[in-house]
Amino acid sequence: MANVIEIVLKATDKTGGKLDKIGSSLAKVGKIAATAVVAGVAVAGAALVGFGVKAIMAGADAEEMMSKLGATFGDASEGMITNLDAFAEATGRSRYELRGAATDMGAVIKALGGTEEEAAGMSASMTMLATDLGAFNNMPTAEVAHKIQSALTGEFESLKSLGVVINQAKLNQELLNMGIEGGTTAATDYQKAMAIQNILMAQTTDAQGAAAKESDSFTGQMVKLKAALSDATIEIGMKLIPVVTPLISKFAKFAADVLPKVVVWVGDKLVPALIEVGKWLGEHVPVAIAKISTFWTTKLKPFLVNAKIGFDAIVGIVRAVIIVIERLVAKFKAIKLPSWLTPGSPTPFEMGIRGIGEALKSVSGTDLPQFQMALAAADSPAASSAPAFNFYDTNINNGQDIRNLAYEVVELLKGS
Repeated sequence: MANVIEIVLKATDKTGGKLDKIGSSLAKVGKIAATAVVAGVAVAGAALVGFGVKAIMAGADAEEMMSKLGATFGDASEGMITNLDAFAEATGRSRYELRGAATDMGAVIKALGGTEEEAAGMSASMTMLATDLGAFNNMPTAEVAHKIQSALTGEFESLKSLGVVINQAKLNQELLNMGIEGGTTAATDYQKAMAIQNILMAQTTDAQGAAAKESDSFTGQMVKLKAALSDATIEIGMKLIPVVTPLISKFAKFAADVLPKVVVWVGDKLVPALIEVGKWLGEHVPVAIAKISTFWTTKLKPFLVNAKIGFDAIVGIVRAVIIVIERLVAKFKAIKLPSWLTPGSPTPFEMGIRGIGEALKSVSGTDLPQFQMALAAADSPAASSAPAFNFYDTNINNGQDIRNLAYEVVELLKGS
């Protein structure tokens, strides 16, 4: 038993550090995961809030539309809704979109003189036709429904884009077919609308049923998906409305209590303060601007002008000095040395001096001894003694003077 305990303790000691590291790593992973979850929840929460607001607004619009529908069709509302919902299911359309189009159509038909039941029947029929014509002509149902609604009031031009042509003659003929003699003059507005409906149905046989036929196609499936999302959003919003209504009510009450006070504060405090600020600015800003303008005109601008003149003068002097220096440099460059001073190694001058020296050495080493011997052998007193002769006396009287001068030159050269 002791051995077992010892083994367990040793194993614990050896693995404790590793387990601590693993635990630390797992803790870090946990923190990262928690951060990611929090961020994801935040994003999802924001998206959910956005969707909730959108759904509530859509639900509120749908509630308003349904209220209008009930007021328009009265007791006939339920039957019309049943027919439209069945058609929406068969064609993949939005139930609330069809109800809205029928409600707008029904309001016009009632205005033309139709009863609630007549308006419910005709508006449902025309809404379904608008859906088929939209699918047939690749147009939105709401746009086609608006064209039909205009046609029921006598505006036929927009129907041409749907392949339907209605004119006065055709309308009179259809009224006659309905047993109404005298044409449009004798018929009521509702009777004219019924005649227009009959012509529409007669001229659109090719398009009728197009929405149901295309429901299985790609386009039809996309329309169905869009309609399903739209209806779901509306219904979610309608369910959220009872939840948020109390909150909205409280906020509305708060706004009703606070906003008037804010308005009073703005009128009594903020506006007068702004007026006072405006007055102060009106009194002081022009004075400050005038002072700045005077300072600029009398002080700063003249200083800058004089400074510019001074700088210009300095620049002129510097330029003049530069010009003089450039001229001196040009003159020095123009000086040419004589050929005997032309730089080299050695210069011609040095070569000339060396040549003279070499010539003198040659004379003193060879020619002068011979010249001396010749003078000694000549019949002249110069052979025995050197006569006194003034070297600087340039007067030569006879040949003896010439010989004495030559002797002196020889002695002079020998001594050098």
